[in-house]
Parts: sequence; structure tokens; C-alpha cells
Amino acid sequence: MNFSDVIATIALLVSLGAAGMTFWFYRRQLALIDTQERLNRRLIEKSDADDIAARRADVGAKLIGVGDNKYRVRVFNRGKASARNITIEFPYGNDLIPDHEIREKIPMEMLDQDAYFDLLAAIFVSSPRKQDVLLRWADDYSDNNEKKCILTL
Repeated sequence: MNFSDVIATIALLVSLGAAGMTFWFYRRQLALIDTQERLNRRLIEKSDADDIAARRADVGAKLIGVGDNKYRVRVFNRGKASARNITIEFPYGNDLIPDHEIREKIPMEMLDQDAYFDLLAAIFVSSPRKQDVLLRWADDYSDNNEKKCILTL
């Protein structure tokens, strides 16, 4: 074995080491690219969900007490968008809100974010403890939104 064989062996070992490091870096880079693609998909999904949430209203109703045996049905919007043409229906009959109150205030033309309106509630001893309410409205996301709420005393 002469001097040129030693140099060639060292060069071969360095070359094999460099090839091994290149392969290791390549595998690591593929893992990072995969992670980046998954993060990008999640960011896009979150952005889409935020866009939808920004266009949706979340209308609800609850029964609140405002004094001795005085109650109101509060209809509110917790969504980020305004609700339009809000209607209220009673699938199992209305034993809670006087008809004139509904005629005067419903349909509500517009209900902005974090806004509410109250309807007078007539509570009697014979009034049911639970009342089903179906709310319908339009917003920037859909013209046919609905939500069922259960008002409880």
C-alpha cells in the first residue's frame, strides 16, 4: 500500500461520510416539509372557519327575571355578524308571550353583534316550566338559519 492508496482510502471515507450526511439531511428536510404542509393545511382550515364565523350570526333566547314575578324573553345575537329578519315560533304552542307583543316586535329587522331585544313574558301559576322556541334568521352566511331554544323558569 503506497501513499496514493492511503489518500484514496481517506477520500473514500470522507465521501461516504458526506453521502451519509446528505442522506440524513435529505430525510430531515422531507420531515420538515411534511410538517410545514400539515401546518399550512391547518392554517387554511382555521382561516376558512374564521371567515365563516365572521359572516354568521348566533341568535339565542333566554328567560330572565326583572323583578318580583316579572319576566322577559331576551333574544340576543352572540355572533360576529348581524342577524336580519328574526322570527320566533313556538312549536308546541305559545303560553309565554302575549300575541300583541309578538305582533309589535317580530319580525325584528336587524340585530347587531352583542345586541338584544326583550319580549314581555306573562308567567302564571299554571304556566309550563319549559317552553320550546324556534328562532329563524338570515345573515351573511345563509338566509335560512334556525336554532331551537328551551326557555325554563
